[in-house]
Amino acid sequence: MPKRLIFAVLVLIVVLHSAQSLSQQMNQQSDNGQAPAKIELSPVRAENRLGDEVPLQINLLDRNGKPAAANQNIAADVKVEQPSGQTATYSITFAPGESSKELPVPIPESGVSKVTVEQTNKQLIGGSNFVLVRPTGKKRSSKIPKNSKDPKTEQKGPGSELRDLPRRGSGAHLIRVALKVSRRPAAIYPAQAVAVAAPTPQLQLEVSGEDANGGTRADGKTCASVQVFYLGEADLQRDVQIWLSFSNGRIDNNPIVIHKGTAAGIACWVSSFPIQAATIRVAATNPPGFTFASLGDGGDPKVATHKFTDNIAGIQFVNAPQSITIVDSFRLTAQFIDLNNEPVPLTQSRDVHFTTDNAALGINPGQITVPVGAFDSSTQLTPTYFGTSTVRVSTPYYDPVPMPIRITWIGVLCLSLLGGFLGGLLAWINSNGKLVVRIITGLIVGLVASWAYVVVGLPKLETSFLHNQLSVFFVALLVGLSGVKGATFISSKFNLPSF
Repeated sequence: MPKRLIFAVLVLIVVLHSAQSLSQQMNQQSDNGQAPAKIELSPVRAENRLGDEVPLQINLLDRNGKPAAANQNIAADVKVEQPSGQTATYSITFAPGESSKELPVPIPESGVSKVTVEQTNKQLIGGSNFVLVRPTGKKRSSKIPKNSKDPKTEQKGPGSELRDLPRRGSGAHLIRVALKVSRRPAAIYPAQAVAVAAPTPQLQLEVSGEDANGGTRADGKTCASVQVFYLGEADLQRDVQIWLSFSNGRIDNNPIVIHKGTAAGIACWVSSFPIQAATIRVAATNPPGFTFASLGDGGDPKVATHKFTDNIAGIQFVNAPQSITIVDSFRLTAQFIDLNNEPVPLTQSRDVHFTTDNAALGINPGQITVPVGAFDSSTQLTPTYFGTSTVRVSTPYYDPVPMPIRITWIGVLCLSLLGGFLGGLLAWINSNGKLVVRIITGLIVGLVASWAYVVVGLPKLETSFLHNQLSVFFVALLVGLSGVKGATFISSKFNLPSF
């Protein structure tokens, strides 16, 4: 009979363990594709005039790049960096249901200013852009004022006339030349002067885009905006073409064209592979002869660099359980994923944070740095009390992912009672006595010993082997088998009152 009983106990244990494992399968997370995943901004007008407020459009987008309404208050900071380096920061808040806002900002300097937007708590991908502010001055006249005493101004002598001759290579410059029409000796006329022409208007090359860990995601479709600005006061009288060479990826418009009467041209630059410093260079312009504005960093103004980052759409749990028991120690894993929910190995290390909303569930560690080449990270969950605790995993520039986990005790109680019952039964078989007394004793001391083990002992024990339901079962079984002596031994080990 003892052999059959032991065999039955083992079968019961296997069944209980299998049932518990099935209940801890990963709960598939709901599709959050419609939630805001990105915040971007762009100037409402391609070019603005000095003295006017510059309107900026700020939009919330989902992970597929479509407009997404805020599901809670979303605060963001807009930073404006002027050509001189002066900066100003403005705050905006999206109320629930809003997906777009317009923010007028003053920019008191002419030239190209950089504008960036970032969610205050860095849970969304941010972005940057550039905006042009042009002077309000009138076009310069090509006529020479009469009776000018400026020595650089050409004096008109008898028998001469002034003509405007175009300078080769640019229609924007005129050379004033005095043509003699008299046959009198030239010596009796004052020397003829040539006016100094204005310098050629400059162009400026800039690249902007997402701020997903400092750059644009390399997914083959998210654009880094390549912009070329015309900095002249007067409007262009013809189209200007800017030919580009680039280190990787592809560009949709090459050359970039700044059309007649406008002041900016743009192209979309995408990459399918991450690269820390992708480069783009101006190869030629048509018409030739344009110079490029220095950006103040000492580098070549015809060259710009941009970072293409890992193609990460978000982070998700791999094995999050719906529930765990009070005695379990569960290793929870999360991984970076792309839009197809496939893991993304990192080309640059990232921090991952695990948090809970209450003390019922302990987490260790709470922060992990995922190294280059890896795509997941894990933390250990240790329950400390009954109830429900929400675990969140997050990484900078991405929305945190929550997962509620229920901490149960019924299964542990049942195993404790079962262990105590079987312990008392085995004690009766081993030494006879009264069956009822043995079973009641086994139930009581097994339950007390299990409580002491779970509440007092487990928080002090880090060995994962002891943090499971089978350990509770065997503690109750052994104490129930040994009777009151076993309970006394357990109480002394945990400094509990003897009984």
